[in-house]
Amino acid sequence: MSNTISKELYKSTMKNTTNLKMDIFDIIQNNNETENNNETENNNEIENNNETENNNETENNNEINESNILIKEYINSLNELELIVLQIAEKQLESSFNISKSIGYLNWLKNKKN
Repeated sequence: MSNTISKELYKSTMKNTTNLKMDIFDIIQNNNETENNNETENNNEIENNNETENNNETENNNEINESNILIKEYINSLNELELIVLQIAEKQLESSFNISKSIGYLNWLKNKKN
């Protein structure tokens, strides 16, 4: 009986962990897309026909896409407790939270490059 309960608890925990990862990444991706859209709108208002700006915008989009991939890798590397802490930080800090500037992410990125 307890073995069945343990298996069910494990399945439930894994499902919750996967859902947390997906929710956190969706929130971060939406924040990045919003920032990207705001940057795009501001750039277009300033100089709509400037080719240099368009090239820079493309580079920024590529950097954001690369950043999103790294953030997703980072989130996937977190254990359940770290995911819960990340979710709490996002809820408490709201728009002030930036995962790409968080200590955990920066340390992970530093270790990944080494």
